Amino acid sequence: MGQYCAGAGISRQTLYKYFSDKDAVLRGAIGLFTQRAMQAIGADLPAAEGVAAKLAVVFEHMALAPYDILSSSPHGADVIVGMNAASRAEIEDNDAAFQEILEGVFAPYAPQLTPHGLTVAALSENVRLAVSAAKHEAADRAHLDALLKAQSAIVLALVGKEAGAS
Repeated sequence: MGQYCAGAGISRQTLYKYFSDKDAVLRGAIGLFTQRAMQAIGADLPAAEGVAAKLAVVFEHMALAPYDILSSSPHGADVIVGMNAASRAEIEDNDAAFQEILEGVFAPYAPQLTPHGLTVAALSENVRLAVSAAKHEAADRAHLDALLKAQSAIVLALVGKEAGAS
């Protein structure tokens, strides 16, 4: 908690006024990051044309930005290891919000998914899980970029190439 206070330039008393312990700080940080990501997606998504561009917006805020923050932090690995059930519950809530966004992106392509035995919800969950795994398992940023590019190509193959720039 002392490191949090020093980094934020506040006293322990001030920190404890808002957060009861380290887990509460982590949950708050996860929630704040997700809130900001959702706002950024909401601002950027309307200008994106086609499913590929829309996925690029979502992937930027869902995977690339958190990856960059954690990989640039000297304590990023400690943050991941230190996550407990409460932190994971916060992440699950945030994942549900990202999945809703993906469902909105894929909804216009429901007819193209049906012949593949897929629903919008199933594709959205699959993409969300694949992106989450990629974010945690990528060897480096270039590897993460390649994994996200592959995920986008898979979606484009399912919904049709014309969806890439419509």
